[in-house]
Amino acid sequence: MERRLVTTLALTSVEIAAGKTTLCAGLGTKLMAQGRKVGFLKPLRIVPEKGSADVVDRDAEFMKKVLDLEESAESLCPVTLTRGELDAALTAKDFLESIQAAYNKVAQGKDVVLVEGLSGLGLDDNLTQACHEIVEGLAAKVIVVVCYSPAFPWPRVSAIEQRFGPRLLGLVVNGVPEQGMSWLPEEGVKVLGVLPEERLLLTVSVGELAEHLEGEILNSLERCDELVENVMVGAMCLDPATLYFNLKPDKAVIARGERADIQLAALETSTRCLILSGGAKPIATILFRAEKKGVPIIVTDRDTLSTVAAVEEVLTQARFHQEKKLKRLGRILDQHFDFEALYRELGLD
Repeated sequence: MERRLVTTLALTSVEIAAGKTTLCAGLGTKLMAQGRKVGFLKPLRIVPEKGSADVVDRDAEFMKKVLDLEESAESLCPVTLTRGELDAALTAKDFLESIQAAYNKVAQGKDVVLVEGLSGLGLDDNLTQACHEIVEGLAAKVIVVVCYSPAFPWPRVSAIEQRFGPRLLGLVVNGVPEQGMSWLPEEGVKVLGVLPEERLLLTVSVGELAEHLEGEILNSLERCDELVENVMVGAMCLDPATLYFNLKPDKAVIARGERADIQLAALETSTRCLILSGGAKPIATILFRAEKKGVPIIVTDRDTLSTVAAVEEVLTQARFHQEKKLKRLGRILDQHFDFEALYRELGLD
């Protein structure tokens, strides 16, 4: 039997949460639509301390769903290390053995394997070295994802180019605001995509909010996958409440548990969920109305200020873990990513 030739594409980044998983999902979905068999591997994840991360990596779990993979999520992210363990592992001869073994399994029967690499390129020597060794060990081509900044880190990008050499296909600049879309790279730097900032891709689900707040969801559990695009605080309402809440759609509203008037006004507008601070559960009228509208109510013991801070934190750390975002992502990539150049460089055209 003729052995299938597998193309390997690694996506890595300078900053944390630059959009590697997002791009893996978008590229993987596009390749699958063309009839190609696509695999995924997140060979190494770094955790602050032993036991501090989920047993199953959420990026791997999400990509398993997106690409409809048979492999377990555990096998898609085979190695978890602390920073201290990584420093020690880099001096060992067998650093790549388990990663290569995992790759060989996920690559069976595939046309393309997407490898989600590490963040911290050019910022941390050991992370950069680990990423480089993985890329070389898997003979992968590389895309580097970079967050947009007016003060773009060109010296760091130049160092990355030198490190990867001909394996580097180009950069993807992510999160570019509307006024920055005319931005141009320095001469000689290959850019495969300049992706605009898109609010929908930065959303979190109702369920993720509840989990982060350690809150209890009282009703409408079937709506926990709904995406929250905005947050409003009932205590900040100076105008008539309904007029105020109509200013933003698809929102989470934070209100004190005893403020039934604020809660009722929020339920009359485009609200994804109510978050009640202070631990007090809503009165029966509010719960009945929320159930009728299909708006989950989350009750948290936190006070209002700490609830606001926690919600802001989870929004800044939003991950691309919702399949609802894929259609919008596909349109963005069709408009702003150079697929022809990618296919040509990978020998897929």
